[in-house]
Amino acid sequence: PFIDTCPYCGGKIIISDSGKSAKCVNPECHERKVMRMVDMLSNLGFKDFSEESIRALNILSFTDLMNMTYDRALVLGAVNAKNFIDRLNALKLNDIPDYRILTALSFSNIGAEKWKIILKEVSIDDLVNMNYNDLIHKLIMPSIGAKTAEAICNDRILYKEDLETIL
Repeated sequence: PFIDTCPYCGGKIIISDSGKSAKCVNPECHERKVMRMVDMLSNLGFKDFSEESIRALNILSFTDLMNMTYDRALVLGAVNAKNFIDRLNALKLNDIPDYRILTALSFSNIGAEKWKIILKEVSIDDLVNMNYNDLIHKLIMPSIGAKTAEAICNDRILYKEDLETIL
């Protein structure tokens, strides 16, 4: 059994459809953002930096990550700051497929395989700029149901700045 109130922000906790996980529904919950970033860095192969590092750097979005500077990273100490910026620069130089970045953003837990399918029909520019009705109609396809399409349409608002950073 899960608690029903977030201990960090007081927001409501919802249980996943599988019943195996729970999350705070408050998109502004600081802890939710921190944990999202921990997962994102892991999904992007960004190794050797902990939840504590994310907290110290106050990285709460993909945009925050991509705008990190050595001076800001110095809160980790000079050696760790250099290592962090070296890894970030390597990440920036690698041609990471859009589907991997979108998966890392954690759109309602939509996995890489679904993003590969979606990106054949919908561009990141579409995700940012299309109106809700046009986008939802474009997203609904044989392997992408209405529930997933609605989740993407709703989540894109939360991740708009990150999506614009990808563009």
